Amino acid sequence: DYFGVCSEPVIKDNVVVVYEVLEEMLDNGFPLATESNILKELIKPPTILRTVVNTITGSTITAEIQGVIDSCVKLTGMPDLTLSFMNPRLLDDVSFHPCVRFKRWESERILSFIPPDGNFRLLSYHVSAQK
Repeated sequence: DYFGVCSEPVIKDNVVVVYEVLEEMLDNGFPLATESNILKELIKPPTILRTVVNTITGSTITAEIQGVIDSCVKLTGMPDLTLSFMNPRLLDDVSFHPCVRFKRWESERILSFIPPDGNFRLLSYHVSAQK
């Protein structure tokens, strides 16, 4: 649907779009969005005009970050830790470890928690910007 005939040269010429489509279709290896109409709304198919405009302006059309904060705690006792971000409103789709005080995050956008011992994932997040 995106490229007409699917062939090796077409895939090579549109490798970025192919990657974006696969990224949207699969979530941790499980099929998520496979309906072509939905995918076309999320990722615009390549066109000559879009290719020329993107090449001429050289500007970022879409940007996306998927990140995690992993921790390794070797503190004694029960330390009460606080972590703040410069611009926490940029974080989308945030998933917290159970030790995080969610109500404080909702009200003040500050991470407050008593960490467990050892390695753990404090949070995972997503940041996106589209023009």
